[in-house]
Formats: sequence, C-alpha cells, structure tokens
Amino acid sequence: MQLKPKQPDKYDGKRDFQTIDNWIASVDSYFALTKAEPPEIYHYLNTVFTGNAATWYRFHHRNLDPATVTWNSVKTALLAYFIPPNHTRRLRDEWAYARQTKTVSEYYTGLAQLAMQLGDITEAIFLDKFIRGLKPKTKTEVELHDPQTLAEAVRLADRYDTIVDRTSSPRSPPTQTPVVNLCHLSSYPSNSPSTKKIPAANLCSFAQGTQRHSDLRPD
Repeated sequence: MQLKPKQPDKYDGKRDFQTIDNWIASVDSYFALTKAEPPEIYHYLNTVFTGNAATWYRFHHRNLDPATVTWNSVKTALLAYFIPPNHTRRLRDEWAYARQTKTVSEYYTGLAQLAMQLGDITEAIFLDKFIRGLKPKTKTEVELHDPQTLAEAVRLADRYDTIVDRTSSPRSPPTQTPVVNLCHLSSYPSNSPSTKKIPAANLCSFAQGTQRHSDLRPD
C-alpha cells in the first residue's frame, strides 16, 4: 500500500522545547515514509521553515552544497540554536521541586510532561517522585498501601483526595422562611370595602397561637 503522508506543519522558530520536539518527530516520520535523500532534503526544508527559522536555516547553510545537507545534521543544529540554554537543567529543577498543589490529576499530568521532556525517567523514579510530592495526608494514605506501580499510586491518591474533598466541603445551612411578626401591625386592612378591618389584638393572638402550634410539630 502506497501511503501519502501529511506534510508537517511549518516551523517559525518558536523557542519552545515541546513545539520543536513535536515538529522534529513529524519531519522524522515524513522523511522515513517518503524516503527523501539529499539534495531534496535541503530544498524541502527550505519550504517548511518560516520567520526566524527560515532566516537561520538559510544563513546556517549558505555555504553548503545541498547535496551534503542531511536531516540529522539539520536536527542537531536546530536543537543547539533554538532550545533555550540550560533547558535540561531547568527541567530537572522543576522535577525536583514539583509538589501537588491542586488535584491529583493536574499534579500527575505536570510530572508526566516533565518526564517526557527529560527522557530518562523510569517508572520506578516516576513512582517515587509522584508519592513524595503528594499532599501530606494523601502521601501517608498512599504509602500505607505500598503501591508497586505508578497507575496504582495514582488511583489510590485520586480516590483519597476525592473522598476528602467530598466530606470536607461545607454544606449550605437549611433555608428558613421568614416569619412576619403580626403583633407589630396595627390592623390588617382589607381590599374589599365590605370587609371590616381585623383588630391588631386579634392578629397578635392568632400569630402567637400559630407559633405555639408550630413549636409542637415533630422535626
């Protein structure tokens, strides 16, 4: 079956590791599927670099014969120029200081992103770091179960946090219907001219009687 691979997106020189890493992966697959060789590689890349990346590419290869330009050499030069200095050191600092401050899911996702960028994080290292960075009570709960896999640790931590959040959420107080103090009314006027006004004393006696009756109702 003859595949027709989708062409990679253009790269404009954004200095972001994930953007560059994902773009390189897509070009790797494209060249593998199309079996591209020099000098076609040079000319093809000249069409997918834009902005600062295009300026860099033409300057960096200005004195080179297109027949000598390989994708591996371009990748190496691209990473050296566009990846921020001390990128790996900063990633390791983020990994070392990462702690759970929100949900377990958000904490795990953040660690996973760092692990994928570092590239040398084993599951055992990930499991140890995940547990160490949990909230104190969640960490204790997970350690008591001694999970042997990362998936199990994530499940235990998420379940514990969910239960704690549910039980610690404040409940809204029951709403009460306001009671009008009828004793403060001088009289109750009727909208009908044929109806007499009710004396205030009668209203007060009625209200007090109603209140006493309601006090006797079972909860």
